[in-house]
Amino acid sequence: MFKQSQPFGWLNQIIDYFVHKNRYVNPIDLYRARILVGSLLTVAFSSLVICLFLLSQYFKEPHAEIGMLLTAGLTILYGLNLAIFKTYGSITVIAHSCVAPLYIALMFSAIVSGGPLATSSQILFLLPVLTYFTAGGRAGLIWFSIVLVSQLAIYGIYWRGYRFISLMTDSQYIEQSLVHWLGTLVGLIGITAAYESANQRLIAQREAEGENNRYLSQHDLLTGLKNRAFFAQQITRRLFEGDFFKQHFSLYLIDIKAFKQINQAHGYDTGDRILVEFSQRLARLAGDHPIARMDGNTFAMAMPVNKDMNDTPERICEMILASATQPFSVENAVVSPLVAIGFSLYPDNGNSFETLLEKAETALMQAKSSPYCCCGFDEIEPNTGTQVSTSV
Repeated sequence: MFKQSQPFGWLNQIIDYFVHKNRYVNPIDLYRARILVGSLLTVAFSSLVICLFLLSQYFKEPHAEIGMLLTAGLTILYGLNLAIFKTYGSITVIAHSCVAPLYIALMFSAIVSGGPLATSSQILFLLPVLTYFTAGGRAGLIWFSIVLVSQLAIYGIYWRGYRFISLMTDSQYIEQSLVHWLGTLVGLIGITAAYESANQRLIAQREAEGENNRYLSQHDLLTGLKNRAFFAQQITRRLFEGDFFKQHFSLYLIDIKAFKQINQAHGYDTGDRILVEFSQRLARLAGDHPIARMDGNTFAMAMPVNKDMNDTPERICEMILASATQPFSVENAVVSPLVAIGFSLYPDNGNSFETLLEKAETALMQAKSSPYCCCGFDEIEPNTGTQVSTSV
């Protein structure tokens, strides 16, 4: 199966640890779950960093304990959300429970810090984005509306003359603004990293599935050889391109005779192992030339014909018989199969794959019903076979 290296290996392992097993069934759910877990980890880590920063200011600034308690609470809450998601796997519930506490904390911070003009609210803009990527467009629209309405309301109250209380000193305003900007930056980076990681993995998964589907559509699962359909495409395409073996070639059909009796006598598992080893022998003989499993116990090969190099159909048949009829040792039993071969010649017997295959099948039928092991189709006398080898 196709496999693609991942640029976020360590992050992927951490994220997958918290993803519920049920989320792996649907690729889209898995995609959203990974973004949600990445976002939860980002917010929890950011809250922890801010909490530690405020803890360092605890003995220097008054009211630092308020922010410290808020961020500590968020850290614990998001840690619990991760544990709950790992246990139950509800994306929608966890997405909303992730956004709601952060929204409440930010709004509380704005109210007790002098109002909308005295505090930064950039982090609020991340909430609709986060819910959109994790819980879908409807959830994103809901939180966009909540953030928009609440911001308009708080600005409206401020413009009507209400003055919000402030529990912060001037230096704390600067620290808060810095914390909000850093929080926004870290949040964007975290959500982007989680999104990119999930996106890359989804792309890799789709490519792997596509590669696997292509393999399944072209190969026989038992033997690993090309299947009948792809073998036909190979021969047809090369015939059309005009460069298939340049001049002449022969199309062989090889059949294991009485294979049903082998299955009945030794079992289907033994029969499958014989087919696998039989295909491996033929594949070694074929080399780089096309070879396929056509159906249950019938295989096909296309080999070049070059009389100057002694690559004649007769010699190739003898090579196939010598290799294919060697005894098979399976589970304390020795099986010596009988093989029938039928072949047709290009261009003597046809110029298309369908014609060559039809005539090779005719030759194979004659080989199976005659005392000869290998028969070639004669275009002039289509109901006769040419003897190549009289026995195994």
